[in-house]
Order: sequence, then C-alpha cells, then structure tokens
Amino acid sequence: MATDVQTEIMHVVHSLSGGGTERSVVSLLTRMNLPHVRHKVVTLRQAGSLVTFLPDHISCRALGKRGRSRSAFIPLAKLSRSQRTLIHARNTCCWADATLAAMLNPRVTLVLGFHGLETQRSLTTRHRWIARMAHYLGGRFVSVSESGSALLHREAGIPFDRIDVIHTGIDRKKFTVASRDQRENARSKLGLAPDTLAIGCIGSLTPVKNHEQLFRGFTKFLQTPGQKANLVLMGDGPCRSSLSNLTKHLGIESHVTWLGQCQEIASQLGAMDEYVCCSHSEGISNAMLEAMACGLPVITNDVGDHGLILRDGIDGLVLGEASVDAMASALVRLAGSCNVRKAMGISARERTVEFDVSRMVSRYESFYGRCLFPSGTTMITKSSKAIIPTRGSFALTEGADGASYVGTSGNDEQSLM
Repeated sequence: MATDVQTEIMHVVHSLSGGGTERSVVSLLTRMNLPHVRHKVVTLRQAGSLVTFLPDHISCRALGKRGRSRSAFIPLAKLSRSQRTLIHARNTCCWADATLAAMLNPRVTLVLGFHGLETQRSLTTRHRWIARMAHYLGGRFVSVSESGSALLHREAGIPFDRIDVIHTGIDRKKFTVASRDQRENARSKLGLAPDTLAIGCIGSLTPVKNHEQLFRGFTKFLQTPGQKANLVLMGDGPCRSSLSNLTKHLGIESHVTWLGQCQEIASQLGAMDEYVCCSHSEGISNAMLEAMACGLPVITNDVGDHGLILRDGIDGLVLGEASVDAMASALVRLAGSCNVRKAMGISARERTVEFDVSRMVSRYESFYGRCLFPSGTTMITKSSKAIIPTRGSFALTEGADGASYVGTSGNDEQSLM
C-alpha cells in the first residue's frame, strides 16, 4: 500500500570540513532510515572534504557564502518549496538563515540545533532574538547536552518541553583501542619515539578551543624533570599562524606536531597516550568521546556536560578551573604512571557505551518522526525499529528483511528518493 507522504529533511551546516559536529551529521545520515523521508545537506560555505562520505542518495548543496551569512535564507527558502520540508540548522551559525527561510515558507518545520557556543560567553542578543522567533514560529530545539538545554531555557526563555536533548553518538567499532601493531605503525608515521609521551588534541584552531591554555600548561609541564613529550594537534583554522608563533615564543616548537584536517582520526588517536580538551565552551565534544572510545584517558576543562560524562580520577581528569597551572598539574599527574593512564583509558572506553551512534540514530529517528508526523502515522524504522506512536491509520507492511514499514513494500526504503 503506497502513501502520498513525501517529506524532506534539510540539514543546514556551516560546512563539511571535518569538525566534530559535521562528522556527527555524516555519521547520522549514513545510518538513518525513515520511510518516505529524503535527506539533503546544505552548507553555507563550501562543501568540504566530508562530503565524499555521504551516501550516494543524499545530495549536498554548497551555497558558497563568505563571512556572516546575510542572504543564504533565500536559496534555503527556494529549496524548501517543492515539498514539505523540515529544516534542521545544526548550530548557531545557521540559525538566522534557517529561521528566515521558515518565515518565508509556512510549510517548513523548523528545528534549531545547539551544539555549543562559538565563544566562551553566553548567547548573543542576536541569537536570543532568533531563538525566540523560532519558538514563536513553532520550531523545536535539539541540544547535544543537558547544559545546553538549560542555557536555552535560561537565556532565551525556551520552554523545556520544546527542547530535546540528544547526545552525540560515536562509532565504537571504528573508534576502538588500537592493537600493538596499529599503535606502533601510527607512531612511526608521526615520527614518535617509543619513549615519547604523545598528547592528542582535536579541534578547529579558533579562540573558543583555547589552545593557548594547553600550550602554556604544556610548557610548564616540560620544565619538570624527565619529561619527554609531544603535542599532536588535529584540526585547522584562522588561529594557525598566531598559535604557531606562540609555540616559537614559548620554545616548544619542536614538541608540537601540526596535522591539519585529518580524515583518519581513529588511526591517529591510536598513536596517542592521552587526550586533552581545553575548550572555553562545549556542549559535548565529539572528539573527546572518540578519544575515550579509543581507550585514552582525558584531561578536560569543566565545560558543558564534560564534568558529568568524564568521571574525575576514573576516566581522566576534570579541571576545576581552566588555568595554565591546572593544565600543567594534570599533565604531570598522567605522565607519572603508565598504569594509571591504562586503567583510566579502559574505564573511559567503557563509559562511551551509552554514547554509541546507534542510540543517537534511534533518538533522531523518533524525534524527526514526532516533528513530521505529529498525528499522522505509526512508524517502525528499519535501522532502529523506533516506534513513533500517533493516531493515523496507515498500514504497516513487512519487508523481506523482517523489518516493518509504513505504506511501502519495505524492500527499498529509498524508493521515493
């Protein structure tokens, strides 16, 4: 039995250049199965390297905007006119255009995602206004963290019943503890000596990632007797030049390896001994979860939900204050014992079970189903069999794989793509 349900979810991102948020989006889209729902990605700037990892049936439209977008809402509105569309703006940089596009097209269902602040401060006046307008338009909000949900409620007045918390999910099969051969091979490619402590850090080279705290703390750490260590940085951004100059000024240039944007993050993490998140602001760092899944102890500032996820002294160390001295002390503490690092890494790996990508996919399928079909049908999806109960009467059919579908044979969930 066929239905006339044809809906599109438009995922709006800054780019697909390799950041944690973008990796999470790609990971979600490669696994999600909602009957009669088509997905597309729209990037405000250029597409980026991750576009090659999108499934063939998911298109990507790059708008090529520069600086703060002032007109991207126009093509967004045009792209959403052909059919019923849910626009999901993946972080604050996309909020304005998505909200304006929804104002131009009343058929649009609007979702604003909140992954964290782009600065260490609170929501800007502009973002508060946009959030309130989105709420007025009937939009919903998705936060990757409990702290983000509380911030939206506190600063923009968004009711908690309009905010869903869906934690970031990681592929624990891909991000796993490296074997001895894998570790030795990865370290050899990075030129790391067997007795060198490798400290990893993944993140865009932007002010909010607060690399200066790490560099200055690492400098103090190296001044303690017997330390032989190397910082391995994965990521790129506008602060690359100034941060490089800082390493020269601090005299640690020879102890810092710049890898730029990396596609093989799992293998790079396999070469590390520990991981550091020094951000001023995060919701939940996707990269930190990936490092934990790889069995690495983590040092992190107490930002977002990190103090809830990472158990201090068990999975790693949570810094009570984001200071240079606190960073240096934590680095010294973990460097002092291989056994302590190993025990924390095992615990960190176990901790990521509740952040497996399958749970994220299931929750998003349920969330999108409730947004798109609030009173239309009952859906059982192929990938998670998440049930979305409503009052509709569409028939369920069973496919050859035993999974149930709404109004389709179940043999090809992309039949309407």
